[in-house]
Formats: sequence, C-alpha cells, structure tokens
Amino acid sequence: MITKYSKLLYAAKIWLFSVFGSPIMMLGLGVPKRIDSLSETVETYQLMIIFGGLFSLPSLLIFMIAIYFFTRNRKKNKEEQKMSIQIIAVILCLAPIFIFFALLENSGIGADVMLISSFYLATISFGIWFFDYKMSHLIETEEIDDLLI
Repeated sequence: MITKYSKLLYAAKIWLFSVFGSPIMMLGLGVPKRIDSLSETVETYQLMIIFGGLFSLPSLLIFMIAIYFFTRNRKKNKEEQKMSIQIIAVILCLAPIFIFFALLENSGIGADVMLISSFYLATISFGIWFFDYKMSHLIETEEIDDLLI
C-alpha cells in the first residue's frame, strides 16, 4: 500500500526536511543576528518553521505534481529523473522569492534573502538525492508478488 504512494511520500520527506532542517542550519550559522537566549532561539526556530511551512505549501503541491510526472517515464533511469526533479526544485525555490521582491519594487533582493533561500535550496537539493522512491515498474512487480503470495 505504501509503495503506491512512494512518490508522494518522497516529496513530503523532502519538503519536511527543508522546513525543519533549513532553520536549524540558519540558527547554527547565526543568520538571525539578534538572538541572545535559548528561549529566543526556540521561538525563532518555531516561527521559521511555521512561516517556511505555510509559504512553501503551494510549492509543495506543484512539487508533488512535478515528481509524479517526471517519474512516470520508465525510459529514464532514476538519476535522470532526479536531475529533472532538481531543476524543478530550483525553480520552485527561487521563483517565489524573486516574484515577491519584484512586487515590492523599491527593494531589491538583498544578501540576507539570497542567503536564506540558499539554505532552503541546499536542504531541498540534499533531500532530492538522499531520499528515495520506488520506480513505477518496481511497484507493479511488487504488487504482483504480493498477489501471488
């Protein structure tokens, strides 16, 4: 049953890893500069998770659809499929940031914004290559094996 949803779980793992992992990296490297206590660190981490998760939900839905379509091609091996997924991930990570700041007109994209987006892109990229999903032909073979047993 889980193998049928392998690609959706793959997208969700990558998204969750990014939502929870990127703030840890940012806090560990001191990106928010004015944090003086452990309670402020925890509060900042929680806010980063909430806002990062909420703002990235539309991208998650598009990402799930993209993964579904890019992994349907049985002629491509998994590395080629993941390369296509990586390209979509870069676009889905950076495009909303550029669009948001383009709408603000007066402010350009600062170094802090690019640094924060690079943390999210790094965790997404790592997740794409670290986590795995079942190939379509393997799912069908496993389902046949389950029926025979």
